[in-house]
Amino acid sequence: MMKSKTGYFVDGTGEYVITDMYPKRPLKNYLWNEDAYASVDQFCFGNAVASIGEIRRPFAGAERLVYIKDEKSGAFYSPNRNYKQEPFDEYYCHVGVGYSKVVGVYKNIRTEYCYLMPPTDKMEMIRVTVRNEGKEKRKLSVYTYNALEVNITEHIGSGWSKYYADKALLLFEHHIFEAKHDYATVFVKSNIKPDSFESTPNAFKGIYNGFENPVGLSKPHLDNTESTFEFDYGAAFRYEIELSPSEEKNIVLTIGTVRNKEEAFALSEKYVGEKAFDLAMAQQKQVLSSYKDVMTIESPDDYVNVMANVWLKRQVGFGKTWGRGLGKGFRDVMQDTSAFVSFDHALAKLRILDALRHQYFNGNAIRMWEPDFKHPYMDMPAWIAATVLAYLKETNDFTLLDEKVGYLDSDEKETVLVHTIKGCNFLLDSLGKHGLVLWGGGDWNDSVNNVGMRGIGESVWLSIATVKAVKETAELLEKIGYDKTYIDGLYKKSDALTENILKHGYKDGYFIYGYNDDGEIVGGQESEEGKIYLNPQTWAVLAGIFTGEKGIEIMDFVERELRCDYGYVVCRPAYTKPTLGVGRSSCFYPGSFENASVYNHGVAFKLVADCVNGCGDRAYETFKMICYDNPKNPDSGAEPYAFSNMYLGPECDLRKGDAPLSWITGTAGWLYRGITEYIMGLKAEYTRLRIAPCFPSHWETAKVKRTFNGCTYHIEYRRAEENYIVYDGARIDGNLLPEDTQGNTHTVTVYVAR
Repeated sequence: MMKSKTGYFVDGTGEYVITDMYPKRPLKNYLWNEDAYASVDQFCFGNAVASIGEIRRPFAGAERLVYIKDEKSGAFYSPNRNYKQEPFDEYYCHVGVGYSKVVGVYKNIRTEYCYLMPPTDKMEMIRVTVRNEGKEKRKLSVYTYNALEVNITEHIGSGWSKYYADKALLLFEHHIFEAKHDYATVFVKSNIKPDSFESTPNAFKGIYNGFENPVGLSKPHLDNTESTFEFDYGAAFRYEIELSPSEEKNIVLTIGTVRNKEEAFALSEKYVGEKAFDLAMAQQKQVLSSYKDVMTIESPDDYVNVMANVWLKRQVGFGKTWGRGLGKGFRDVMQDTSAFVSFDHALAKLRILDALRHQYFNGNAIRMWEPDFKHPYMDMPAWIAATVLAYLKETNDFTLLDEKVGYLDSDEKETVLVHTIKGCNFLLDSLGKHGLVLWGGGDWNDSVNNVGMRGIGESVWLSIATVKAVKETAELLEKIGYDKTYIDGLYKKSDALTENILKHGYKDGYFIYGYNDDGEIVGGQESEEGKIYLNPQTWAVLAGIFTGEKGIEIMDFVERELRCDYGYVVCRPAYTKPTLGVGRSSCFYPGSFENASVYNHGVAFKLVADCVNGCGDRAYETFKMICYDNPKNPDSGAEPYAFSNMYLGPECDLRKGDAPLSWITGTAGWLYRGITEYIMGLKAEYTRLRIAPCFPSHWETAKVKRTFNGCTYHIEYRRAEENYIVYDGARIDGNLLPEDTQGNTHTVTVYVAR
């Protein structure tokens, strides 16, 4: 077991057990299906949100509670929240893939509070297990409470609650013609009939009490209050139970949002009870098993293993479905899908098609949908070819290119191939006076958003990313035998753009970020603040603009200028005053977000660039620097099982090193690919695997199990004096494994030069 001060990973399961239930900040777990998602902390508190087309509909509020009351003494406590911080014998939370479970043991009563989402439907499930571990019979009252989001408009008179005793179901409705959607109903159903209930937080806890001391627990029974004209609703149930020694009882709650009463009755019956809960749990574990089967790593670093095998896959899975939670971003979904393609081919294909529907007819795409955010960022097409290539190389399914997809602003449908070409052409046709790609409202750096709004500013980073995208588009077109004249033209345009990047974007030994509408340099020595940016340096390597010694030289510059104790800052020095020609990043407090934080997404780009340069030690060290257990940043608050969006940078004098945002980041996908495709060196190549590892020098051996193209590969890495590969007992030339379409199992030994 890997242990830290917050808890430990459980070997073989991927679970993380939180033992410090009062850490620096709440530790989140995300749970989701294709219809809904929830963010829950170590107490299982958190909101649940359903997707209704392009609308997000919250249906469950923050508080999810269970209370135990001893009927003999009248004393009560909450075993999952422990408001009074009673001296529990045991108190911890299992953070699992698709579920969280809080365990509390107090005065010989063991309570397990397990929360999960089933694989489908707009709902959540909770199982409360109460067990008597003492030697005497116990008479208890068990209360459950769930905060709900019922009102879908401000017209609170349109909402009400009703209890259906024969179904042990509380129904909450809010019907009005002004609503933006018709999911007007929320339900809470119990598998066993409670003896009483409440349907509002005020009725349960009292108007002047809190949840740590609910007035409802001071009464013999709850008051069975139905209500209307409420700002807030909640479902409270009371159960009387008697437990003999070693006896346990389970309460299962099903909570969801539907369109009407009839749907509530039908859906709640589908999921009611322990068998339904066990099935949903088994289905979630099957998802984990299927993802692990694709690739399982055994490296010398246990943390690399658990993250690559379980948690990075999990974090990527959330991103490919839900973007960044608040909406689905074009570049976000594309990047996460690039990392996700090996886990579920069909679902990855759907995600690509869905994203391309949000491309404009001119080749650019909307920044975000659900809800729409139309600020004119210019980098969206730069991610298309890479994602399409990742899918094709993993699946060899070229039918994707023939799929016809519409546009956000046009009813005309064209093939994925045309969408990809249009994206490439949009970038190449959007050049400014320096021959660099126009900045528009910004590029990957969302907060450098006022640099090119007048259509003059040019982005050096986006120009570099365009070179990469053009090469990827050309590679794709060469693979399918597209018109050679057009492909040659792409390469010529890429060469011309590269020449302009080196002429106008490379100054004083590094790449500037660009020129704003007023012709001012952003990210150069002429800049008053924000003189150096990370991404143009790393992407110069990723795009092949700098290779060999020049590639190492520019990354040496990154090491000297942008490194801190816990990663690499996105820019330096921080902006200390608003700068109109830059945008909102200059308005952030120094060291936060894109204003000189350690923005982990950018650090992940840096890790991959290190591998492209063949610098395995640097890549590995970069990974370790942004891990939760970096001894130089020991109290960041980061979840051990999920990477944070950022660490507040060293120029943040108020909260240096803190990790305030987790899960919602493109870091996970790039780290997963960095570990699997670059450090381990396993890359899909249509029907064959390529193996070109970039190991840190202290790794002597490692193993990987990889399924690909219907085959299973057992791969062992060993240190040697030279690089070569033995495939099924015979040495092969190069690093591309032979093709096999028969679904066989192969043994591969990869010898890695010291």
